Amino acid sequence: SKMAEGGTHLPSLENALAYFTDESANTKVKGNRRLQLAIEGLEVAAQSKGLSPEEILSLNKAITREQFADATNSRLIKCLIPATVVPEDAAIRTISWIGTSKPSSTVKAFLLRWLILVYDLIDGKDKLHALYGVLFIFLQSDVLCPHVCHLLYLLTRKQDVRLFRVRALLNLQTRVGIQPHLTGLLSLYKLYRPDFVSVPLHKTRRVFFKKMTLDKAWAAQIHQVQLRNCPRDKMDLWLKTTQHHDRDPTKEPRAKRAKLDCIPAIEYTGSLGHNTVAVSDRVPVQLIKSYEDFLTNFENIELPSQAASVLNSPYLQHLVSCYPQQHVAQRIGYWLHRTLHQELMDCPSANSKPRVEKLLKAVITFTNLLQEGVPLCETFLWEYLFTWNGLDHRPHLLHIISRSRLHPFQRLNDYVLEPLRRVFFTSSVKCKCDILWCLTELLRNYVSVEWARYNHTQNDEEGASSLSLFPVSDETFPVLQSIQELIQYVDRLCVVGLQQEEGHAVLMHYTLGFFELVTRLQRRFDIPMVYAPSAPIVYMALFDTNALTVSRICSIMCGFREEVTSLKQKSPQPEARPLGFDGIRKFNDCILDISNALWRCKPFSNGRNEASVFNVPSSLLKQTGIDNIGDSFSLYNHIALQGFAHTYLQKTLPPGTPITPRPRSRQSSLDRVPYLDFLTAQGLEGIQSFISTFIKVAKSSTPSSTASSTATSGYRS
Repeated sequence: SKMAEGGTHLPSLENALAYFTDESANTKVKGNRRLQLAIEGLEVAAQSKGLSPEEILSLNKAITREQFADATNSRLIKCLIPATVVPEDAAIRTISWIGTSKPSSTVKAFLLRWLILVYDLIDGKDKLHALYGVLFIFLQSDVLCPHVCHLLYLLTRKQDVRLFRVRALLNLQTRVGIQPHLTGLLSLYKLYRPDFVSVPLHKTRRVFFKKMTLDKAWAAQIHQVQLRNCPRDKMDLWLKTTQHHDRDPTKEPRAKRAKLDCIPAIEYTGSLGHNTVAVSDRVPVQLIKSYEDFLTNFENIELPSQAASVLNSPYLQHLVSCYPQQHVAQRIGYWLHRTLHQELMDCPSANSKPRVEKLLKAVITFTNLLQEGVPLCETFLWEYLFTWNGLDHRPHLLHIISRSRLHPFQRLNDYVLEPLRRVFFTSSVKCKCDILWCLTELLRNYVSVEWARYNHTQNDEEGASSLSLFPVSDETFPVLQSIQELIQYVDRLCVVGLQQEEGHAVLMHYTLGFFELVTRLQRRFDIPMVYAPSAPIVYMALFDTNALTVSRICSIMCGFREEVTSLKQKSPQPEARPLGFDGIRKFNDCILDISNALWRCKPFSNGRNEASVFNVPSSLLKQTGIDNIGDSFSLYNHIALQGFAHTYLQKTLPPGTPITPRPRSRQSSLDRVPYLDFLTAQGLEGIQSFISTFIKVAKSSTPSSTASSTATSGYRS
């Protein structure tokens, strides 16, 4: 039905639009009942169902035709509520009209606010982004400047940051003073190109772009209309992308959130609408929800504006590891150094502990994926360890230390080992074990990752970056010597620590774990170096009350023999560091003592070895009053093996036979070989490996070790 003059009913949407698209319509505001009814009908329809793309384009043309007054245009602009999407042509037409002198500043500002509210719903951004330079000119208007800054913030890409624009913004800031909207745009420019914006930015407010109360109600209406009209198959994706904007990305982190997380959120300054991927070749990481999506869009994923937010996304971490970019790595490193320094040194507090732990865990996850440490994190730790109390964030800090890069030993000792040594000798057994674990993992990182990276850097400077995300130093130093000195340092640390803690079982476990790694350097990691544990370590493990400790030290001795043999079979290398004659002699003495104690039951008969722990004068042995004292360390009578011997004899002796300590005369080879098999079945295979390697028994034909052939050549069962 046609709209009657002076009628009281609201017209339909079609009739209302027909009125405004009619160039001959009466535009008078005062007393124009048809105009008022048409506006009210349009408002009701737009707020309930929204406007289709064609209807938005038609109404936009009516607004930009300069036919209606500012008051009418303002109400019409509020009716531009999209049911689905906004045509990009409508946005282009709007900016083109703003560029003329015909609309008032109020209408221009209204249109810019509308573009900001519907930005994520515009069905294309390429043409709109092409007008970036035109929008930048509007910054000279004091009325439009806040809204233009906001729209530019949403449109800005890395290629838009140019030096002349930075200078124009700084000049404008000098003229009008520090404004939050200018600070917001400059902050984004600085994130993309820190080298262009070198001046400090004073963030005087928490919100860069303040929303008016009218804009909040307007945005709520758009949101409700979208929910009612969005198809079911697209609703979940639309909600997922709009939830990101529940916290305005143009705001700094809220105080409450900052207390819980100091890692910046992943923010994308472009559109996150459901048609983003279809109209752009760049895919924001917020739309990547599985590794299948990640692999499909691998080459098109766009990094967020804040490089440190990479720590929050495993997809971005894989991306930067596959495509190393020096400027991204530097930004991550600088941010980590500044943040860690601020949280742990400048203003530490008990309230910041959860936040710092979350940051350190993210750093650990990141470095584990890259298999390399962050150089600037190392620099921070070198400074922080001198004031560290050994308690705060210990597991996380030690884990980060274990990913350190290769350094000359003197530097490593001065900045890392010396602070850890002070903590080691003044802390509990638990702390000592944590530090030993850290040093073990540091050695593992050196021989499994950093050794190859160092050689690659020295031999192929052009391709060195392919093995590292962060810059690689070309410093030349004796790497094998540094690794050997580190092992010697840990050896001495373990000796003193075990003496201090009286051979604590857990500390002994971590000590043997370190040397189990050391005895595999040549065979597993191809490191041309051999190192044997010092005599105090061997003897403390041999006399331990734990059977597993005795078995593990025997396995370590066998592993060392295999290391020596493997290194001798390889062609000589100029940088190789084999064990010298003095080291071989000390190792042979340890083998001889273990063999005499466990197998021959004559530990005190080795008069040739003056440095042996069993070199005790016979007069002192007689004063003990113990008959056949040499039997005390045999396979049957060793304090760590007595329980196993008792169980074995219970199973093998006839019922009713008394079980007593077995003297040497009753310990024949034929009797002990089944006992060794029994120990192996109980998980103590190291003892049988030692006997079969260094002693020829009737059942075994294994030759003696090359390293210990002199010490064991005369042994027969």
